[in-house]
Amino acid sequence: MKNFTFCTTKTIVNEKGGVSRIAEFASGLNCTRVLVVTDKGVVAAGHYDKLAQRLSAANIKFFSYQDVGPDPSEQMVYSATEIATRNAIDCVVGIGGGSALDVAKAASVIAKTKIRLDEIFGIEKVAGTRLPLILIPTTAGTGSEVTYSSVITAADGKKKVVISNKLYADVALLDVELTSTMPTFVAATTGIDAIVHAIEAYTSVNKKNPISDMLAIEALRLLIGNIEQAVSEGDHWESKSKMLLGAMLAGQAFSNASVSSIHGFAYPMGEMFHLSHGLSNALMLSPILKFNAPAAAREYGAIGKNLFKEVSGDSDENATAFLIRKIDRILASLNLDKKLRDFGVKDQNVEDLAKAAFSQERLNLNNPRKIGLDDARAIYQSAF
Repeated sequence: MKNFTFCTTKTIVNEKGGVSRIAEFASGLNCTRVLVVTDKGVVAAGHYDKLAQRLSAANIKFFSYQDVGPDPSEQMVYSATEIATRNAIDCVVGIGGGSALDVAKAASVIAKTKIRLDEIFGIEKVAGTRLPLILIPTTAGTGSEVTYSSVITAADGKKKVVISNKLYADVALLDVELTSTMPTFVAATTGIDAIVHAIEAYTSVNKKNPISDMLAIEALRLLIGNIEQAVSEGDHWESKSKMLLGAMLAGQAFSNASVSSIHGFAYPMGEMFHLSHGLSNALMLSPILKFNAPAAAREYGAIGKNLFKEVSGDSDENATAFLIRKIDRILASLNLDKKLRDFGVKDQNVEDLAKAAFSQERLNLNNPRKIGLDDARAIYQSAF
């Protein structure tokens, strides 16, 4: 048995309508002055007002930073932190998609320690403590509410990551009602993001462990089994709730086991073409699965056998092929079976993308098949 350490968020609440208990959770952390970090979409959907009304009724003072955008920047973190400092905030609540939660995590550290982001980018560089932190996702995808990382676009335009066990929230609140206002495209791409998290956690070369494996398989059972209905029109609360839970389980899994080359190939597309993270992962999912299949048949086969009774007794190779076909069918049903050229990528961009993906050493080292620069070019060409 290999040695491993598994860490996660202290308290996880899965409750429809649970946002109504925000004052209870804040009070439990001795919070009296709260900064709410969110985005304009969450405000427009009415979710911020629900939160604000409950805090106000409990006489908890609150302030807000509402300008989080996609691929959150250093400046967004510093702007949120400035509000926290100016108003003597003693707690941070993040509500929104992964971008809002990532800004909330970084702000909870900087508001307390006064350190700069460029001093904590990397692995376990956060010294000191952070402010109490409550995270509430409004999408079923990133799992950021239970991860120990914050992805921020640095001043040089590159995506950089703060990775520290100190970023695990005190409370993660899963309220499925908050996911009901997601646009179909967002629901689809964030759902695929969660599927990628679980697959990559299960196949991670260096850090996977029995607990992350268990979480990843259950996450995939929930996600693959419910994504199509959850994304479709209508109040399919059961399938939406399973997606939200599955995304959280996937977040727990990859936060401990890490992700690998699907993410490594998706990041440059976000940086160069400003594609959303979920869409970038969707575009690279099938090409990387097919590239990895010869080296990862045991892992992919295990996923297939655990999830699909049709191949439960088959060879690893057959179960792997079945899994990849299933993923391709899901992408097609969600209208995500697209090519890079559909989103403005030109043939001449492939070389720059390949070099950028090849440089993602931290992620590529976790991939079940070694990727050279020529392989990177071929993978992007297959996705082009």
